[in-house]
Amino acid sequence: MGAPVAIAVTVGGGSETKLAQDTWVWLEPAPGAIDIRCTGSDGGAALTTNVGPGEMRFVEVAFRPGLMGSRCAVTEVAEAQGRAAVLAGKRAVGP
Repeated sequence: MGAPVAIAVTVGGGSETKLAQDTWVWLEPAPGAIDIRCTGSDGGAALTTNVGPGEMRFVEVAFRPGLMGSRCAVTEVAEAQGRAAVLAGKRAVGP
């Protein structure tokens, strides 16, 4: 087992934070297409999701070991899964 890994996450090309295991951030972007990106030392990933007025989305950012370093994955998850992860985790210092 290695040390905890913090993954750099960018939302909408502007807001940036780092997420570690079992942490989360709450964002309230304007309705529309939201671009979410993560970056590791060995590669990154991106997801674009559409959020309508009053809607909520849950997105998981996960660490993936790479050949020479760390990679990450970004996946939209079901509301029940997202809520369970938030309740089990802790809020990260975010944007």
